[in-house]
Amino acid sequence: DEVRRQQRTQYIYPTSQSYTLKNGGGKTDIHTPKIDFRLVWRPDKKNTLTVKGNAKYTWKKVDNAFQSASLSSNPFDIVPNPNDYISYGMDPDTLKPIRSYLASSQEPSLSSNFNESVYVNYSRRLSKKGRILALSFNEAFSFGTSDWTTDKETRYKKKENNPVVLSQAVSTGSNNLSMWAQAAYSEPMGKHFYLNFVARGSFKRAFQRRDFYNKGVFADDLSSYGSMNSYEMTATANIKYVRKKINLTAGVSFFPRWTVLKFKENPSYSSPVEKFMFNVAPNLILSYTPSKRRHLSVRYNGWTASPALTNVLPIPSGTDPSYIRYGNPDLLQEFVQQGTLSYDASSVGKGWGLVANLTYRNRKNAVCISTDYDPETGFRTATPRNIDGNWWIKGNFSFNKTFRNDSFSTANTLSAQYDNKASLLYNRTLKYDEVSITRRTMLRASSDWTYRNRWLEAVAQIYADGTLERSLLRSDLNQSPFTISGCLSLTFTMPWNMRLSTDFSYIAQRGFIFNDLNRDYMLWNASLSQSFLKKKLTLRIEAFDILGQMVNMTSSLASESRTSTIFNGVNSYAIIRLIYRFNRAK
Repeated sequence: DEVRRQQRTQYIYPTSQSYTLKNGGGKTDIHTPKIDFRLVWRPDKKNTLTVKGNAKYTWKKVDNAFQSASLSSNPFDIVPNPNDYISYGMDPDTLKPIRSYLASSQEPSLSSNFNESVYVNYSRRLSKKGRILALSFNEAFSFGTSDWTTDKETRYKKKENNPVVLSQAVSTGSNNLSMWAQAAYSEPMGKHFYLNFVARGSFKRAFQRRDFYNKGVFADDLSSYGSMNSYEMTATANIKYVRKKINLTAGVSFFPRWTVLKFKENPSYSSPVEKFMFNVAPNLILSYTPSKRRHLSVRYNGWTASPALTNVLPIPSGTDPSYIRYGNPDLLQEFVQQGTLSYDASSVGKGWGLVANLTYRNRKNAVCISTDYDPETGFRTATPRNIDGNWWIKGNFSFNKTFRNDSFSTANTLSAQYDNKASLLYNRTLKYDEVSITRRTMLRASSDWTYRNRWLEAVAQIYADGTLERSLLRSDLNQSPFTISGCLSLTFTMPWNMRLSTDFSYIAQRGFIFNDLNRDYMLWNASLSQSFLKKKLTLRIEAFDILGQMVNMTSSLASESRTSTIFNGVNSYAIIRLIYRFNRAK
């Protein structure tokens, strides 16, 4: 399929900002055969053996072409559609006063990947009182290769008539192996108490090779290879208390980890780099059921995560001169803690139900990107580093109600999330990294009201979401986007087995820094179906986005940047379906 997109990114720096505009895309050809299997054997009531696995092969060919520009200020202050002004030789050249460079590139690539995994579990009941022994083993392996080339022409602001031409090729190879074995034992301690022990040993090996060629010549200084072996032991001890209405599990987990990183010799680092880390995390699971229709649960746990091998190799990326990224062998493993509170209740007789939950997550030693931006050239240099201060908390609440005559019902949801994202930005004036914190508060609400009888179903929906994005380092770059929409859906059922459905939505978006996203649009979909042969045969005609106003868009926010991408897509289309049911359920 051929995918075209327009992308715009705003970068936030301690004393400046920049914008990057990018147009392009291309054709993608993917083939992915896969296989899955599962075997469960229970020779008797005491023993159970489970074996499952999967394997997948992916072949992917991509042929992309892009145009891009780096700008020193907001282009939307000059033109409403700046992505249409990033071609060389345009007259008038509207964005030239704020442009750092223009670039065009051809980027074909070919890759193949294979991965497989096998999981084996054996459990045995040693007594009727709850004494259980479980042994588990998991193995996963993957390897892949990729080859891509980049032919790029870059025109810098002061030398646009003398473009810099790059012809680069990169060949990579990787293989990864992970294995773990686990033993779990549960010992009854009296009538309601159980003592649980879990011990797990794991081994991970990651290898990566990258051969870099510049104009057909092998570039040893930009090529790299590296491997990382990780050994970890996890020991968990829990006490479990079980009653009819309450179920409590509390304990502690220990995470000792030893890693060995080996890479091609580098003047700044010696190979190998060995590290030992040790973390302790309590764990808690509480489940309380005061009645059949009410349930409360509390859960807390922690875990560790190693940095990716690409983040620790001290070799420059080299593929894009406007964005150079170095690895950092001194990265520490990340430690994550998460707690969740959930409650649900319902009443069959009164026809209502509600669900509420609250989740908090904190990341210690999270990996962030320290960025150094040169406003003269538009170049960015990035290095991954560890930082604390990344956490989020979110809550959701939903309430459903069916009224007594069952003709009316309502469904309502409310959600909120608060993110605190931290990263490092290099201050070229002060010559050190400054902490950049971006705080985002998100609120979403929707309300559906439904009326139905034998021949009509009508649904009215109101939806609203808003976001407050605040940068503590650059408060002048804050934004508060929000979306409000309304939808009416109607379904008519005729006596002669015909059904007509239609829905109409109106969406309004405001508050975006990128002005072309501040827009109103309408969506209209419709379908008509007719059943024959005692409802065994159905002819259905469906039409989508009849007004042709839908836009495919994604957006993301980091502490140092925000990005919005608009994709092409066939949103306005019609489908004719002919469906035959051989065994229609009565």
